[in-house]
Amino acid sequence: MPEHSLSSLKGKTIFTSEGLSIGKVSRFELDPVLWKVRSIVAEVGDTAMEPLGLKKSIMRRNEIMIGKELVKSVGDVITLNVTIVMLKMQLAQPTSKKQVISNE
Repeated sequence: MPEHSLSSLKGKTIFTSEGLSIGKVSRFELDPVLWKVRSIVAEVGDTAMEPLGLKKSIMRRNEIMIGKELVKSVGDVITLNVTIVMLKMQLAQPTSKKQVISNE
């Protein structure tokens, strides 16, 4: 698998396993000890807001965190190994103040 720099991944479109666009990579959450990517922060696109059960906010960005273990492949786009329904179910049960998506 080819290696990618974090800066080359910013702005890439993220798709669910069934091919629905969630949005674009806006930034990353890093493990401060291991210096490894913990999760991808995605700015959710308008078309994914309703299917994910999110409401638009004019005061802040509409972002979600996607655990790196949910990434199936990285190329011209980023493909996840979960469906939009699975993402919505995980968002309904946030594990912290932020809406974190993870298989853990």
